[in-house]
Amino acid sequence: MPTPPRPARSPARRARVGAVALLVVLGASCGGDDGDANGDFDRPPAGLRAPTTVASTCDAPVSEPLDSESGRHLLPGAPPPTYTSDPPTSGPHSGAALPAGAVREPIPRPKQVGLLEGGSVLVQYRDVDAGLVAQLEQLADGQRVVVAPNPDLPAPVVLTAWTFKLTCTAYDGDTAAAFITEHAGAATDEHG
Repeated sequence: MPTPPRPARSPARRARVGAVALLVVLGASCGGDDGDANGDFDRPPAGLRAPTTVASTCDAPVSEPLDSESGRHLLPGAPPPTYTSDPPTSGPHSGAALPAGAVREPIPRPKQVGLLEGGSVLVQYRDVDAGLVAQLEQLADGQRVVVAPNPDLPAPVVLTAWTFKLTCTAYDGDTAAAFITEHAGAATDEHG
């Protein structure tokens, strides 16, 4: 039985098919770092990749002014002070029985500031799923990084250090790691 004839292709379709075939041949023959030694050419050549833009989920870290009340140590049972920022990055604080590591209860603001004064970075979160809580808790390393929930945050994840704050609409591990590296222990050098 004879094979039925194929319908004729338009000149525009022939040009598109030809261009795609040329790109495939060029991609396979270029080598370099666009394919591995085993001939993995699943990715298009670098010049043909779609540009990618990744919007940061965190604002730039903010340096906040030192609260003039930062030298004031609070006695147990003292009325809660007013802070110049929320969550606070300096101000009146408590040094007694500071939490360490990952905790499951919100930390009172005077203890938050006590941690920061001692050089800790505080990673706080609100309204995030259990998987992210577990990921954040992995950042905790005793006194250097403390992780805790805080239902009053202005964003889902906020990192604070002595006079510095990083506010994130979603967790960005690289940005958080850079903030921790830069600020953990810094307050003891600058303040203590």
